[in-house]
Amino acid sequence: MKRRFFVVCMVFMGILTACESSKEEQEIQNQETTQEVEGVAEKETNGVSPGEAISDNSESKEYKDGDMITYTSGLKVTIVSSGLYTKPDPFDSTVVEKYAFLEIDMENTGNDDITMTGSFFKFYADGYALSNVWLNEDGELPLVSTLSSGRKVKGRVYAEGPEINSAERIEAELGKAVIRIYEHGDYGVEPWEMLEGAYKSSEGEIFFKNYTDLVASFESDYPDSEYAMYDLDQDGIEEVILSWGTCTADWQNSVYSMIDGRTYLVGTYWGLGRIYAAEDGIYSVTGSDVLCVEKIEKEGVNLVVTESEPESYLGHEEIPMALVTDMSLVN
Repeated sequence: MKRRFFVVCMVFMGILTACESSKEEQEIQNQETTQEVEGVAEKETNGVSPGEAISDNSESKEYKDGDMITYTSGLKVTIVSSGLYTKPDPFDSTVVEKYAFLEIDMENTGNDDITMTGSFFKFYADGYALSNVWLNEDGELPLVSTLSSGRKVKGRVYAEGPEINSAERIEAELGKAVIRIYEHGDYGVEPWEMLEGAYKSSEGEIFFKNYTDLVASFESDYPDSEYAMYDLDQDGIEEVILSWGTCTADWQNSVYSMIDGRTYLVGTYWGLGRIYAAEDGIYSVTGSDVLCVEKIEKEGVNLVVTESEPESYLGHEEIPMALVTDMSLVN
């Protein structure tokens, strides 16, 4: 009986000791956790949190290119440019990816550090949320930037989504500030009309600032392609006709023009052949034994192709063409 009592006492004492040890370990762990949390909290108080940095801007209005947004935290955001950006799909050269972009220049005029990232800009197409995306492009805003007092950072932020294709209006928000990105009619024609087939180089953009870059974009994929320059509608703006393909069966001719300082695709007609000047367009002549003659005209931002009589091009001057590796016609 005494032995049984002794055993029970020993077991009980072991349980108490284990409990005390566990309690001490828990207290030590709690102290360490508290120290860690206090350290983080202390670190955070040395700067302004992102939410606080953009929570309130001094003026309630819609902002656009050239405007500056001033936040009570001391953050100043200048809108450098905005709009639509396009690039080829790296895995499928027949697909054009379309993005909304915002280029900004930010400065911390406050006393505390401010951490900023492109994800703080929220994009919307006709009210539907778009997804921010990192394209790894030159001039892109760094993923995260911590600005001490007086420091600056600038770059582009991009967003993607299927709603961009048919959007009437695209906006971005930073805190309570609404920034105008794009509105229907900004480019004179629909953006999805301008995007259709407007590049053939794996490195090219849809919108080029000049014909030289546009012609050069065909060089890597279609080095045997040719181009010509001619003002189809006699409006004082020369069009570039790019003749390209891999064989006679798929040979096509893409006509580009300029609007608002950017190139855009007017339209395409088919066939490998020669072109001749007309009073209000050009004649396309293809075939050898049997000639196919078409009249190519530019009406507004559209290309109109009509069949013509075989002899209709006779007496008209042939328009010279050059390889895309030769920039003598475009310069």
